[in-house]
Amino acid sequence: MAMISHRLRRALLTATSSLNRSVSISPASSAPAADFPFVSTLVQRSVLRRLTSVSRAPVRLFSTRQYKLYKEGDEITEDTVLFEGCDFNHWLITMDFPKDNPLSPEEMVSTYEQTCAAGLGISWTVRQERSIDLQALSRIRITDCYFLHFTTQGIKVQGGHETYISNTFLGQHSTVGGDKQERQFSGTGIDISSTDNAITDVVIFSAGIGILLNGQANMVTGVHCYNKATWFGGIGILVKSHLTRIDNCYLDYTGIVIEDPVHVHVTNALFLGDANIVLRSVHGRINGVNIVNNMFSGDPKHNFPMVKLEGEFHEVDQVVIDQNNVEGMVMKSTTGRSKVSGNGTRWVADFSSVLVFPNRIDHYQHSFFAQSGQIPASAVTNVSYNVVVVETDRAVTGTVSVIVYQ
Repeated sequence: MAMISHRLRRALLTATSSLNRSVSISPASSAPAADFPFVSTLVQRSVLRRLTSVSRAPVRLFSTRQYKLYKEGDEITEDTVLFEGCDFNHWLITMDFPKDNPLSPEEMVSTYEQTCAAGLGISWTVRQERSIDLQALSRIRITDCYFLHFTTQGIKVQGGHETYISNTFLGQHSTVGGDKQERQFSGTGIDISSTDNAITDVVIFSAGIGILLNGQANMVTGVHCYNKATWFGGIGILVKSHLTRIDNCYLDYTGIVIEDPVHVHVTNALFLGDANIVLRSVHGRINGVNIVNNMFSGDPKHNFPMVKLEGEFHEVDQVVIDQNNVEGMVMKSTTGRSKVSGNGTRWVADFSSVLVFPNRIDHYQHSFFAQSGQIPASAVTNVSYNVVVVETDRAVTGTVSVIVYQ
């Protein structure tokens, strides 16, 4: 390990000719790049050349400070070497801000962000159409990245399969939410037109659309979207293809839109600030959809439904929307339960405010609890417009319980 570090240091020293005057190098013996050519080339391409654009704070390779080996009882400072036996006894890269002309906290944060962006090869000051464009590639990992100032897409994946995106932040604009220009946010954080991909532990903080899925067998897990509020026309996750799994995500004032949903499930998610799920009809088919075990929280003044239909679905099969909970929003489900009490011969259970699909009840069952001591004959006499009517052969006092399924 010591030899690799030593050779890496020597290779770095030969690769610093492209750095500007803000980079200072401590005296050290140089060696031909051939000692460790692939490291030198990698550093030149991915970090060193791009650090020239960061000029507000000096970036130093191998500080000229005096370092001392740690002994038991010593105070540990930034100049202390903790382990003996390695000749690489100082930081690979240090970043110092000037003492005589200190930067503001905002400028310091900006400088660090610029340095990170330069290391990733992402232009900070120049707006680009997209940060990463992958076409027809397989088994690609994008992890621990930060993308900012894209105009169309932050990450674009077209063709290929098995691109894994994780632990990454994306935003068209630098904001932490509640931005005054949020209405103008555009572009897409992640655009996937490919199969068998996974997006895990990702934050999209500013974009018109957070994630666009236009390929099959994709998984989205642990994603936090607060890119653009639903009120302003934003979409957190837009699903345009089949076999999609969305699990344990946080939709923060922006929702999920699924077009012609087929084999899609949304589970264990939190929807905040009137964020909801929109089922959009393009060709009128919905099949194999599970929306279960989610939490929805909104403003009761707005009266937003947790699930909303756009357009009419002519073909509906195997759709389960159940076991969700809401606060300040309207509960929607494909299952309805109701109890109606009274005295008479006719009981009406209206499920129109709960059921997702209009005028559609596939299965129903009822039971009658007679409180007057009589045992009447009862039957369902009408099922239409999501209303169930139960009638008895005589006037009695009792309670009718009805369960329906779409």
